[in-house]
Amino acid sequence: MRTAMVAAAVLLSTPARAAQLRLVVPTDTMAVGQTVFAELQVINGEPADLPEIPTSGGLRAQVTGTSQSMTAVNFQTTRTLTYNLAVTALRKGTWTLGPVSAIVDGERLLADPVSFTVTPRSAAEQARASVTASLSDEAPFVGEVEVYHFAYRRSISTYSDELSPLVFDGFMQVSDAEEGRASYELVEDGQRVRVDEIDFPLEALHPGSHTLAPAVLTARVADARQQQPDRRGGLFGRARSTRLETFSTDAIGVDVRPLPAAGRPADFSGLVGRFTLRARASERTLPLGESVTLEVRLVGDGRLSGVKLPPLSGDGFQVYDDNPDYAAGVIDGRYQARATFRRAIVPAQVGAVTIPPVELTAFDPDAERYVTLRTEPITLNVTAGEEGAGEVTSFSGGDGRQDVEALGDDILPAPGGARIRDRRLGAVLPWLLAAPAVPSLALVGLLLRRRKPEVDPRAALRDQLATLPDDPAARLLALEAVFRDACGLRLGVPGPAVTRDRVAELGEDTAALDEALSRARYGGAAAVSGLEAQVRAFVEAT
Repeated sequence: MRTAMVAAAVLLSTPARAAQLRLVVPTDTMAVGQTVFAELQVINGEPADLPEIPTSGGLRAQVTGTSQSMTAVNFQTTRTLTYNLAVTALRKGTWTLGPVSAIVDGERLLADPVSFTVTPRSAAEQARASVTASLSDEAPFVGEVEVYHFAYRRSISTYSDELSPLVFDGFMQVSDAEEGRASYELVEDGQRVRVDEIDFPLEALHPGSHTLAPAVLTARVADARQQQPDRRGGLFGRARSTRLETFSTDAIGVDVRPLPAAGRPADFSGLVGRFTLRARASERTLPLGESVTLEVRLVGDGRLSGVKLPPLSGDGFQVYDDNPDYAAGVIDGRYQARATFRRAIVPAQVGAVTIPPVELTAFDPDAERYVTLRTEPITLNVTAGEEGAGEVTSFSGGDGRQDVEALGDDILPAPGGARIRDRRLGAVLPWLLAAPAVPSLALVGLLLRRRKPEVDPRAALRDQLATLPDDPAARLLALEAVFRDACGLRLGVPGPAVTRDRVAELGEDTAALDEALSRARYGGAAAVSGLEAQVRAFVEAT
């Protein structure tokens, strides 16, 4: 009894030891793509947060888990909190892990750094699998769009491939175009090689020097060196184990140049790239009272979404803008964008009417200067027609077409899939009283459902044609709605989702009828009678 009391007294009198932070690695030599498992140990202390684990450019460190242990030696207890680290070699060279900093029991501790020597992959390993990355221009101007090209080549079979999230310092991925993708196979030195390529369009945002971090891909491959019995295949079955291999591209240094202030015009549009601007009229000769569509097309390798044309004005005509169409994508490794603007031109006088050029200013990265894009003037020959028929009777600022809109909150479930219920007796009582009548109501509903005739959408369109309003402007709008619903039936989509491009899928005659309806809507209702016959024939043939 006395011995136990003495031991307790010694233990209580032992002074508390200071906390320590220690970085332990099994080896300081790796090959590119290899991963070693290190430990960051917090001894006799409680960290306030996850420690910072910095690495230089050729390494990547990730925390994969934690563990705790306690040991007692000579009446001294040691508590250890261990962070398990996966350290992966990305590039050849000498790289550093750490120093690691952490706040432990209110005091900042520092673990000494560890240097790793990373050797390159062998030629045979490079032939088995490799990744590369490049940027179309490493000295772009602010606002210019470049293409980041990533390629993954391998002659080995992989079970899974995962590309880590990419970080584009100083750039923003262009959101109006999906990245380009290509997958193909080829034969090199008698070996079949699979190649996957991805192109990311990036817009330069900030001037100065930037570094695009290496792209890291992790693949799970078969490990021929280790095999284990395959229990599903019986006693003689063998199953290959797998291992993870990591592949990394080189970092890319980029110098983003600012747009020059010298020579910048006051009406600079913000366009940066190489562009062409063209305009055409749907027709050059037309009678007074009708309209002509002026189509302006802007094509180039810079961002166009949100770009607007300057106002158009002149003598002898009125102008009404339609909603523009934008399209963009990566084609053959280059970013290409197109914007199509349509304007309804309504002549107000007989004779020659000249539509002045459309002008836009842009910055040309090749010439390194600001340029003016200009269309050619267009002269219309306006013949005598009905006076006053050129007045637009109905124009909504667009072509009357709307995207199919989501119903929003009307169809949204409660967060997390939960159902919202009223648990009070007053809310439940009506359901309890009505429960005995549910089978009868269900039977009546079934009988009524059987008797309810199905609505023929084509018959509904014919009914709409039979009840067109008398007012010319309202009649034209109703006629166009019937035409669009008929196009939707042929395309298998709702009428409001029918766009000009979708109408073109139905053939040249249908597109011409759509164009004629648009011109009539812009220029008035003078030609409704002739269009009505065409729409009726189109509906009958649907």
